[in-house]
Amino acid sequence: PTCRLDTHSSRVWMAPAEACTNAGNQDCVMYKHFNHVIKITDFVAFMKLTVSWPPSHSDIQLMDLYGATVLKSTQHTLELQAGTDDDTHGEITLIGTGSLDAQPEIDCVQVDAGPPAPPHILECELDAEYKVEHAYDNGQGARGENAIIHFYQWEDDRSIRLIFREQPDMQIKHVNNAMVEERKTVGRNTVYYLDLFESFDATHPRTHAVTMELSEPTHHPPHIFCREEAPPSPPPRPPKPPPPSPPSPPPPPLFIRMAEACPLGGSVLQGHSRVDPTTGQDMMQVIVSPRIWDPDYVVVVAMSGSDLEISRTVNAHFAGKDQRGPTAYLMEFDLNPTPDATSSFTFNVLGRQPKLVTLQCRRVTRSPPPPLPPPPPPLPVETRVDPSQPVDALLLDSLVSPPAIAALGIVVVLLGSFCCIVARMRRTSRGGFKRELAPAHDDPTAEETMPLPYTGNVESNLAAVSKGSKWKVSIRLGKETVKLSVPTASAESAEELKNAIAAACRDKIGDEMTPRAWSAGRYSSMLIEYLDAQQEAVVLSSDNHFSEVKSARALHVRQVNGSSNASSDLSSADEEQGRNVGARGPARGQSLRATCEME
Repeated sequence: PTCRLDTHSSRVWMAPAEACTNAGNQDCVMYKHFNHVIKITDFVAFMKLTVSWPPSHSDIQLMDLYGATVLKSTQHTLELQAGTDDDTHGEITLIGTGSLDAQPEIDCVQVDAGPPAPPHILECELDAEYKVEHAYDNGQGARGENAIIHFYQWEDDRSIRLIFREQPDMQIKHVNNAMVEERKTVGRNTVYYLDLFESFDATHPRTHAVTMELSEPTHHPPHIFCREEAPPSPPPRPPKPPPPSPPSPPPPPLFIRMAEACPLGGSVLQGHSRVDPTTGQDMMQVIVSPRIWDPDYVVVVAMSGSDLEISRTVNAHFAGKDQRGPTAYLMEFDLNPTPDATSSFTFNVLGRQPKLVTLQCRRVTRSPPPPLPPPPPPLPVETRVDPSQPVDALLLDSLVSPPAIAALGIVVVLLGSFCCIVARMRRTSRGGFKRELAPAHDDPTAEETMPLPYTGNVESNLAAVSKGSKWKVSIRLGKETVKLSVPTASAESAEELKNAIAAACRDKIGDEMTPRAWSAGRYSSMLIEYLDAQQEAVVLSSDNHFSEVKSARALHVRQVNGSSNASSDLSSADEEQGRNVGARGPARGQSLRATCEME
């Protein structure tokens, strides 16, 4: 290989410190800056090169580096190691301070041994490709690497292994579209176990890629394994698909202002859009931002398209749609009384070629509250009793008198109203309890947390739960929510399940954040909820079969007051909102492995 300095792309200059100029000082100290671009012909992957400046007038401070990593640095010398040709494209860029020498000395050295072979298709049939997006090392402790793993095939909840050879101190963080299940050090190799988990929202669209940040630059690309063991008879390796063409830039988002006749003002913005792979329909997010938030107005969004449906409305209530033709719709929304900090509401549109047309509003007249019940009638005037009249006749006359009949009617009306209010409160509390566990019907990933149907046959339901299935657990601790992934094989009773949940939180968030009672093995304040086969909310206890809990995929855990009064209230709430399900059999003491992350 041959290295040379690209003089057309390289430059040196004098400039003051940015902090000094921002402070408005006139007498700022000037610093020497350089930006050198090195071109490499006959490129060899992981080759080494040395860049040297004259020692008499150089104090090199490297600020950024592209296409290579720093092996060793002094005040006037840098020893670098290039990456692969896909990373550098035959070019290395150095940005730093300390010298105005426009012609530093560059020496290229080829490595003695080549890198290990790239992952074979049998090691990961998902056809994963590891690529370094940016590596940095300024010689002062700030070093690392930003990498991305592209998958040409994708499976949610799929476990993969990353093996970093000869790097025992490797750490990864800021992982997107996957969860870190476990980290091991085997000899001088670091092994990471990741669980693929990709979800759709406006800020993280589906890319079939996992991004991460590494604590140090990789010496070689890590080996990626997707299989637990090698297949008995591997098929021939299919040809690698061509690299995807660069995506075309997305069109600018559609922005429409509120009609002038509407006093609310504001605008509507078209957010992220994509095609639903299951139905082939277009899915689009819409963001409406009124300048004035007034619940007495109904916001009307006019749209064009066909078969349009509204879902995932946030900060407002979808009042209904008015179809004015084959492709014309008016979507009406009621504003919530109290918005969040954004003062805007969002919703998703699913259909064929949805498009925003106009934004309007209209004032609505709310129905007045029901009138107060009439005051009770005045007390009857005291009458004198005729001693000559029988007592039974006097009592009958008092009951059939007009004031007594009116008072009796008022009591009957008030009693009926009270019964209706209590029945509605019970239905509302039961519906809210079920919504905490049941996924939304319009959530595209809702199938991931739906419980398995419980048929009543213990053996058939236990066989349906695979060895690698897990509970998706959500724990509310005060204002924080903790998400856990607990293997279903780790618990065979209610007590073992509580032990598993408490142990997972201690492993990941520490004893300080875990409730003290749970750390001490006292679980009277732990309330576990799930949905049964009839989609009814159920509170876990130790009365009935535990096999129904094994068939559920989602659990909701809350911390309640552990006092006697709170326990009594909690028992009453359990009897009202769902039936209790308990454990069967003694504890087995199985080892637990779970993952939790702060939301």
